Amino acid sequence: MSEHAALSSCETARTGCTCHLIDRIDTYRELSRLFHGPEETAADSIIRLVSATRSCHRMPYIDEELIQSLSRSAFLELLDPAVCRDFAIERVQLFGECDYDPMVNVVPPRESTYLDSGDGERIESVLAAYHASAYVMPEHLAALNCPDHIAVELDFMAHCLERVSLDAISGDCAHDFFSSHLSGWAVLFAVATERRATHPAMRYTALILDKFLACESVTFRHSVPSLCALRGLAMERAEV
Repeated sequence: MSEHAALSSCETARTGCTCHLIDRIDTYRELSRLFHGPEETAADSIIRLVSATRSCHRMPYIDEELIQSLSRSAFLELLDPAVCRDFAIERVQLFGECDYDPMVNVVPPRESTYLDSGDGERIESVLAAYHASAYVMPEHLAALNCPDHIAVELDFMAHCLERVSLDAISGDCAHDFFSSHLSGWAVLFAVATERRATHPAMRYTALILDKFLACESVTFRHSVPSLCALRGLAMERAEV
């Protein structure tokens, strides 16, 4: 799908959405860094996300006041090195690394945990998408040895959208990956993370991921109600 087509589809939404390509790229990239990246850059990522998500349209089930409040708290707290370290510690407590342990950690950060039938098909499909798009993981993500980690999949989406102006198929690759992979599990992940996190930076990151997925579903011509259903399921699971 071309960026022009994405913009056209977004214009049909009930509320206005400019869906600037550069904002979408920045949002995917900064979300990836916040879910797995150096805590020293987390405050900068928060600022970039606030700017990049201004064009997202509002959804009735998204608490915009809470998002704005958390963005301010998150940025201020991340300026304190000690509190910033608390953010990194909580991130590991929530997700582990690639070695998620349900006895220790809280929220699985891998697509295969949510969608794989046990035969490894999801990871194979993810790797095939990466290969087809000539995607090379950044060093800090490659070290995870976990191709279906949320941070890797978000970074891959940024990679595809960055290449839209270079070739004709990257927009389609982004559309297909969002449809076949990210949209099928990331809402569950986002809602569960927000409900279990205590640090404002992690809560903000989870809420922005939830909001952005809804916005992207419009851009990619996916139905928002399908994401709402996943959101409700995530809440039910979190309460168990």
